[in-house]
Amino acid sequence: MPIFFFGARTVKDLYLLTEWREIEKKYPNFHFIPALSEHDPSDSWEGEQGYIADVVKRTVSRFENMEAFLCGPPIMIETTIDVISKGGIKGSDILYDEF
Repeated sequence: MPIFFFGARTVKDLYLLTEWREIEKKYPNFHFIPALSEHDPSDSWEGEQGYIADVVKRTVSRFENMEAFLCGPPIMIETTIDVISKGGIKGSDILYDEF
């Protein structure tokens, strides 16, 4: 089951939400999960909150037979790799691009 986790600080940092939601509707086995790490209570947001590694840990109960493709700052990559490795994804099944 493909899952796209999209971590951003605030609502204004998210983009293409409508397009990702449309893809999610078109392909029932695809899941799109945006999350905010610095949610401003004045923003209208009812989605996931917290660092993306924590959201992954809360959301995915089984990591067997999964691959991971990560893109983001080094600390996000490190913390997410820690979570998914402990969950059972082998290092050879994890690809990433730090920026």
